[in-house]
Amino acid sequence: MDWLPKGFHPELLTSPTSEEPPELVPRVKEVIQPVFQECQHHDSRAELWKATLERATKGIVSIRYTTLRSFDLLEAGDYGATGFVVDRKNGIILSNRHVVTPGPTTSTALFNKSEELMLAPLYFDPVHDFGFFKYDPALVKYAEIEEIELCPGGCKSRNGN
Repeated sequence: MDWLPKGFHPELLTSPTSEEPPELVPRVKEVIQPVFQECQHHDSRAELWKATLERATKGIVSIRYTTLRSFDLLEAGDYGATGFVVDRKNGIILSNRHVVTPGPTTSTALFNKSEELMLAPLYFDPVHDFGFFKYDPALVKYAEIEEIELCPGGCKSRNGN
């Protein structure tokens, strides 16, 4: 199985308890092999992509929020979502409107290096599905936070304008 990437364990493709048909292995080879061959010929793209991912992951946060009572369209309960830092200096995170929510909630953001900080709702758009949270940048001790810039000029409406 020389087509498998280095360090991949071929025994993971077949299992005595698997109910998958035996022809799955050749199909996996057919799908995966061209991908790995292409990557080997585009090292500069792969390195650029790797650097982009490393930077972007430092700006993405996992958000946990709890609503104690139903309000607007949101049922009471615990929820999870994502957001990203758009202003590192002022501690502003962009997420969806239904995450920021107009009702009373308790929200935290989990940054890289497992650092968790409290969030305060800053703004939610009443029409569009976005909202902003604020965190205190002075409380960040371990996380490496990158800012993901917004580019409003690059936005297009559904009709293409």
